[in-house]
Amino acid sequence: MKTQHDSKGALAIVPERRRRPRYWLSAPMTIRPAGGSAISGLSVDISEGGMSVMSGAPLNVGETVDLEPVEDGRVSAVVRHKLGQMYGLEFVDLSAERAGRIAESCQKLAVQRAYGAKS
Repeated sequence: MKTQHDSKGALAIVPERRRRPRYWLSAPMTIRPAGGSAISGLSVDISEGGMSVMSGAPLNVGETVDLEPVEDGRVSAVVRHKLGQMYGLEFVDLSAERAGRIAESCQKLAVQRAYGAKS
């Protein structure tokens, strides 16, 4: 659940739309569009199903890109959303091993967030 203001300015509780929780993760990324050259980016958050990244170079909603590093390797993702220079990406074609490593990292980030620990 999250809160937002309704049309009259009152605070309302609304259900979370995301299927999986997101965890803050700020790290340099390399984004490689299909057939394009490497683009520098910065991760913003991650979940078991995808991540948000900032990029000064344009990406197109619906295109598939490779991201690196994600758990010390490369993953493919589809650009699902764009807001300015922020992109929402959904992981695709993850191996079971890579998916497990991302899930483990998300659990560690959840514990760090719960206890206020710094990474």
